[in-house]
Amino acid sequence: RHLRLRLARDAQDRTARLALALLARDAGDPQAGALLRAAAHAMHEAGDARGEIGAWRALIPLLGSQGRLADAEDALAIAGRTAQASRARDLQAAVTVLTAGLAQRRFQHDRAWALLKEVEPAIFPDVNPAGTGPDAPPWLKSAALGSMGGALWGLGRDRGAADYYRPQLDIVCAQGDR
Repeated sequence: RHLRLRLARDAQDRTARLALALLARDAGDPQAGALLRAAAHAMHEAGDARGEIGAWRALIPLLGSQGRLADAEDALAIAGRTAQASRARDLQAAVTVLTAGLAQRRFQHDRAWALLKEVEPAIFPDVNPAGTGPDAPPWLKSAALGSMGGALWGLGRDRGAADYYRPQLDIVCAQGDR
């Protein structure tokens, strides 16, 4: 109700629009996809690459879970262009993690694993011998670890998957995400 009131007062309130879309997704609202797409476009129009990628990060897996892989690929292409234009390494890495997630939806676990290992040094600089780049935000680390665990699980490497799920659990618990 609070978010709807904010939007009624200011239809350009992109943050309220995205938050409302995320709540709709979490509630299983059939309109969630349309709301997330509208939020992504509003963020794009405002030049807010982080907000736009945040909306795509919610929409792409939703589309994948609905079996709408072609729509998810189209959204991923848009997200990729936005991330590249932003020149933000964490946003580019997030798009790679999303790409790996779609590969897993297509049962291409080996491709997903290769993508994730390629982007791993950008997300976890301590695994990069040169140690370049800033530390990634917790949401990106968590997403990457979950996807890495999922790729290994899909490859039948259950024990190896747990090595990624455990630190993911630590991150989400530290963030207060039950």
